Formats: sequence, C-alpha cells, structure tokens
Amino acid sequence: MAPTATAPHAEVALLLRCVSATDDASVAEIERLCSLVSDWRRLIELAARHAVIPLVSRRLSVLRSGVVPEESLASLRSLARDGALRGLQLTAELVSVVKELDRRGIDALPVKGPTLAALVYRDLSLRLYEDLDVLVHRRDVNAATRVLAELGFTPTKTFDDSRDALISETHHVAFLHGSTGLPLELHWSLSHKTIARDSLEDRWWAQRQDVDLGGTTIRTLESELLVLYLCMHGAKHSWARIGWLCDLHWTLQRFDAINWDMLWEIARVSGALRMVTTGLLLVDELLGGSESTARAFEKRPPDHASRAIAAGLQRRVLDSPEIVPEIDFAMQLQLRDLLRDRARYAIHILAEPWPADVSALRLPLSLRGAYYVFRPLRLAWKHLLHRDPKAA
Repeated sequence: MAPTATAPHAEVALLLRCVSATDDASVAEIERLCSLVSDWRRLIELAARHAVIPLVSRRLSVLRSGVVPEESLASLRSLARDGALRGLQLTAELVSVVKELDRRGIDALPVKGPTLAALVYRDLSLRLYEDLDVLVHRRDVNAATRVLAELGFTPTKTFDDSRDALISETHHVAFLHGSTGLPLELHWSLSHKTIARDSLEDRWWAQRQDVDLGGTTIRTLESELLVLYLCMHGAKHSWARIGWLCDLHWTLQRFDAINWDMLWEIARVSGALRMVTTGLLLVDELLGGSESTARAFEKRPPDHASRAIAAGLQRRVLDSPEIVPEIDFAMQLQLRDLLRDRARYAIHILAEPWPADVSALRLPLSLRGAYYVFRPLRLAWKHLLHRDPKAA
C-alpha cells in the first residue's frame, strides 16, 4: 500500500489487508493488525458497510485461537452464512429468469451478482450481492417486463405515461418478487446516461463469455469489458464501497491476459479514461495490487488529474470510511474526461427532473417544463436553505 499523509485506523488497515485477492498475505502481519484493533464492533460494521463480510470472515477464521475475539468471529461467520444463503436464493432466481427470457426469444446479459461471484471469485459465497442486474436490448424492454410479471415480479415504482416521460433515470427499472421479496433491476443500458455511447452499448453484447451457474451456462461480459464496466460502475458511485474495489482487484487477478491496448482505446472513445485509471490506482494504492496494474500502466501511465482524484478518494477511505455522499457532485465532474460529459452531468443533477420531483408535483405532461424550474429550487431548499447550520 502506498504511503499516505495519515496512517489508516487499525480497523480500516485490517479490513484492507483481509480483502486482498492474493493468498500470500502475511499471517503475522494480519495478526499484528488484529492486536491493534480496539473496536471490533466497528470493524464488523465497516465490513458490512463495504460488503466484504465473507472475505474478512474467511481471512480471520484461519488465525490462531484468541487473536480475534470469539464473539466477533462468531458474528462475522453468522453474517457470512446469511449472505451465502441469500446469494444462493438470488442465483437460483437469476437462472430461472434468464432461462425464461431465453425461452421467449429475449437475449439477456446478467452483470455483477452471481455471475461475477462465479467468474471472478470462483465461489458464490465470497461476494455479497443485494439484487440481480439483467441487461436486455431496448427493443425487448416491454416484452421482458411482461415475462418478469409472469414470474411474480412487480415494479417498485409505477407512473402513468405522462410522468414516465419525465423520469431522468431511464436506463433501468427496479422490480421486487412478490413472494420472495428478491430485487431485480432490468437494464437497457449499462452506462450512466451522462456518458452513454451507442458504440459502447453495442460492445456489451458483442464481446461476451460463458460462466457456469449450478450447471447452467450464462453469458456475461468479456474480461476487458468487465474491467471497464467495473471501473465505470465504481466511479459512478465515487468508489464508496471497498467491495466494488475488490471486484476490480479480483478481476484483474483472474484475467492476466487482458488486452490493454483495446481496453484503453474503448475507454478513450467512451470518455472513461479517468474512470479506468482512477480505479486501477485505487487497487494499487489501497489493496496492494501493483502487480496486476503494472501491465495496464505500461500501456498508458497515469495522468496527473487521475492521480489527484485517486489520492482524494484514498484519503476518504482511510480517514472517513463511513461517509457516503448522496450526490458527490465535484468528484463526478472530475471523473469525466470530456467537457460535454461534465456539462451533461451538471444538467442531469441540477435541472433534469428525478423521480422524487415527479412524485412531489405529479404534473400532467402539458406542464412538464415546470419540473425544470422546480428541480433546482428543491435542491437549493434541501442542500442550502434547509440544512442544519451546525453541519456547515
């Protein structure tokens, strides 16, 4: 791990050491970090918050007896067991959904979730996932929605036609299964709308690989596009979870023959160079992944802007791992390569109506322009005029 201005808290340092993808982590070093931990409850809360409970539990379970308090170890194991059971439920549901979509002639591309756990972690129990993400072609959205309804899924939010046209988040819709409560997101784009490119959306479908889920072959993203997608997804959320960084780290470890010339070119065309570079730098600096990032940086060394962004995100993880900005406006602007994409993001956040705006006013389609006035006023009230003065 690269040196930082301030050493990480013992709980954070131990967490980062436990989730490394490599198996050569020094037992002595992990035990030393364990001896420095003063708040095991905080460690468990951080592991849960960053969705790395299984990795932490596995690493700490093999230490000498007494190094980790038995109560804490039991809590980690219990949480990991609960996560594994939920993962099996979600996996079975995903297989069922993909099979039915395929039977109806609808091409489906699952991402993250069970496919990533099986492909990269080689163990469904080592990665926590809260929901299922399935990509379909835009032309198949209505047909796929009908199939999901027949399988017992209902949308989490419903709007009539006039309001539906105003929702800015138009790349996916969320569903819940009526009897199991399992969540699923149906996507017709994997890119955030402010950096969406038709050429990239076509590539998701053109470059795929197979993964086995309990004897069923599922198609998911090819390794180069998987790395790109994980970088874009982590960047979209300002890398607020260490678990997302683990996904990237483990993917780089599993696929050591990535075509970096191709990946960098796709990232350039897609306006995602900073997103990829930042993700790789964080893997290097926080998870000790310099070996897996070296080949990437041979092809394209990190630029100054990406280094500065990564340094800021690194400080956030080390100093304030509990903080998750609701809207990380400045960071999102920095992560975008192109001025036009920054402008699109600014308009998306500050002016375009979101579901909360639509729900608050519930205007007819003829008055849709009013949302573009209401949105900035609502944001000003929420974040400037109505905030707690003590929090300023």
